Amino acid sequence: MYKCLFKYPIAQLNQFIRVSELLPSQKGVFSGNENAGNFEIFTPIGHIKGDYECKQEQIWVFIRSKPMLIPCSFIENELKKLLEN
Repeated sequence: MYKCLFKYPIAQLNQFIRVSELLPSQKGVFSGNENAGNFEIFTPIGHIKGDYECKQEQIWVFIRSKPMLIPCSFIENELKKLLEN
């Protein structure tokens, strides 16, 4: 079961992988490839854990756990900003 679900166009896959690969330098964890993977982001108020899968010409991002104080909309907006850079 997931807490949040986001979908992005498959055209953003290269940016998504690039952003995900930066997680270890930001004290996060990333494991995956162009098909699927998982990640963990450490924040001062808790962990965000999720995974992604490429299907139906989209990147599906599933947030499995997150701090209660961080809304899904905030996570989605932050990820969207990262993918636009």
